[in-house]
Amino acid sequence: MNKKKSLEKKISKIIENNLIIKKKITEKTDLITNGLLDSVNIFLLISELEKNFKIKIPIKNFDINNFRSKKKILNFLLKKI
Repeated sequence: MNKKKSLEKKISKIIENNLIIKKKITEKTDLITNGLLDSVNIFLLISELEKNFKIKIPIKNFDINNFRSKKKILNFLLKKI
């Protein structure tokens, strides 16, 4: 399995395990616009990403657009790791 596919699976698992989502989401589903990612859940998601990928996401460089969808999270992580 290549790095990108592995990251996609990990991101999906983190989202499924930490966010209460009752509908199917695709890699392009906007998590914020669809009300799936609120202000509390964004910090939970960031914490889980930091822990699972051993990275730091400084709040001063935080851009909500990097967390709008699984695809955007993937692209963000590919730059960080």
